Amino acid sequence: MIQKFKVSLENIHFYAKIGLFKQERVVGNEFIISISVEYDASSFISDEISTTISYADLYEILKYHFSEETLLLESVALKIANSIQTRWNTVDNINITITKTVAPISGIDGEAKINYYWER
Repeated sequence: MIQKFKVSLENIHFYAKIGLFKQERVVGNEFIISISVEYDASSFISDEISTTISYADLYEILKYHFSEETLLLESVALKIANSIQTRWNTVDNINITITKTVAPISGIDGEAKINYYWER
């Protein structure tokens, strides 16, 4: 039998200096991130935080990477995924969606979004 846990953070808001255009990295923009991480539940021990993935620790990883000036959302997603894989080797898959609330495209009224999925 396969048993897994999924830890998720949904609609987390960050103001960050991420973007291809210099002005985006000067002024910044609002981003919304949703992330889920699945891992094997067989090693979990009841009420032992060290045997699970803490969503508080997951948030700290997001916060760190959104504090860095970066050109592309894809780069941010890969850095987040790499940090998670390095920190927790029990991870089976990661799903990250990053939304830029104001896209720097003339005439666009909506959001720009990327999704990254990794599976062991």
